[in-house]
Amino acid sequence: MKSKFIKCPFDKIKIGALDYDILYMDIVYQEASETVGGLQTNYLVMRLPETDNRFKIGETILHECLHALEYVMAVDRKGSAEDGESKESYIRGMTTGIGMLIRDNPLLFVFLLWLYTGLEIFNCSKYSFLKKKSKK
Repeated sequence: MKSKFIKCPFDKIKIGALDYDILYMDIVYQEASETVGGLQTNYLVMRLPETDNRFKIGETILHECLHALEYVMAVDRKGSAEDGESKESYIRGMTTGIGMLIRDNPLLFVFLLWLYTGLEIFNCSKYSFLKKKSKK
């Protein structure tokens, strides 16, 4: 029997003009003995690991969102350390992209806040991730 894992309270994340479906996998991608997520831009799919580790799921969501933002905003982080214009262009594109991500997915950021801090911004029984665990 599988252990429980944390699921997002939504099944899509809007990034720019694209809606990425969220899928969960037992093992998404193995890298240096660590299971990580994956992004398929051609299928508009974000793959997340089945885990009950709140930090890991939050880190994976943010990681894959940043990859999707680079794709959607068509920004390139390459360039020499001295190339200030390339760095500025990258930062401007990512800043705009992160702003759109927040605007288009406010519940994502409520969810991430809960994942990283346990803080509940509002009490809504519809979202099981926001329910407090009863102390015995």
